[in-house]
Amino acid sequence: MKITPLENWILRKVGETGKTLTREAIEAHQLIQLRETIAWGRQNSPFYRKHLANFEAAGLSCLKDLERLPFTTAKDIRDDPLQFLCVSQSEIKRVVTLPTSGTTGDPKRIYFTEDDQELTIDFFCDGMSTLAGPGDRVLILLPGERPGSVGDLLLKGLFRLGAIGIPHGLVKDVDATLDIMERERVDTLVGIPVQILALARLGGGRAAPRNILLSTDYAPKAVTEALQELWGCEVFTHYGMTEMGFGGAVECQAHFGYHMREGDLLFEIIDPVTGRPVQEGERGEVVFTTLTRRGMPLIRYRTGDTSRFIPEKCPCGTVLKTMEQIKGRIEGNVRLGASHTLTMASLDE
Repeated sequence: MKITPLENWILRKVGETGKTLTREAIEAHQLIQLRETIAWGRQNSPFYRKHLANFEAAGLSCLKDLERLPFTTAKDIRDDPLQFLCVSQSEIKRVVTLPTSGTTGDPKRIYFTEDDQELTIDFFCDGMSTLAGPGDRVLILLPGERPGSVGDLLLKGLFRLGAIGIPHGLVKDVDATLDIMERERVDTLVGIPVQILALARLGGGRAAPRNILLSTDYAPKAVTEALQELWGCEVFTHYGMTEMGFGGAVECQAHFGYHMREGDLLFEIIDPVTGRPVQEGERGEVVFTTLTRRGMPLIRYRTGDTSRFIPEKCPCGTVLKTMEQIKGRIEGNVRLGASHTLTMASLDE
């Protein structure tokens, strides 16, 4: 079993190519980048100038000190996204508008510079090497019409890998997509779980790929098992959101959990009620901080997703942390009496 390719990617990030990656090297890199991000945000972002007025970057002596900083929320972004910008609007190459849930409320807008997008392409190139290689044909069932969209960035990452990316977009006609898969001799599919499941079920085993990457939405275990049974393929899952720069974490061949994009992002798991970090292995809310983004950095951003860090070492042998697959969102939980909770994840299974 190969170790996750994210190890070599992070080795390049920390400037120790050719050496053996250690947790100490990762965390030293993260601390340096964290201080720079906080200093950059306080200097250039009107929001963080006020939000972090009482915190000096130099006062962070270790990563644990991050607990002293306040959280950033989706509401903060919705209220005035331009207040987060650390560069001139002329330097922004891509703006992604995320509609709010319900019928009212302002949308979130996330801004990326060209360099910010380059970070995502770089991550996609190495992350995809787990399930695709030079010459492999990858059908991209994600939005990719616009420059800088997730499908476009993935296409560029695959090109660097030497794989052949085939833009498609969301599935609108199952038979037409299956025809494309057969005609293009597709090796790997990347797309939304429910859409790929529809292809497998309605296609009756037709056009089976070798590998699948489920992305952009929570992937129930039941869906993964159905795809494996219907197509006899290997199924990987990816965790990311627009606020992360699309890419956040991906499974390795051990399928033990996600390995995170630790060169660009710093993850925490907190108690959603108290805001305090939970003990390792306990489930809570996923929080992340961008470490290398300059256009619109996010510091201690609450995702609303639930997961945990897995204490046991991944069978692939990596020193990277491993996060359990996302089990859904906190807002999707329903209390049943005093001691029981019904989750969307349970219904999905």
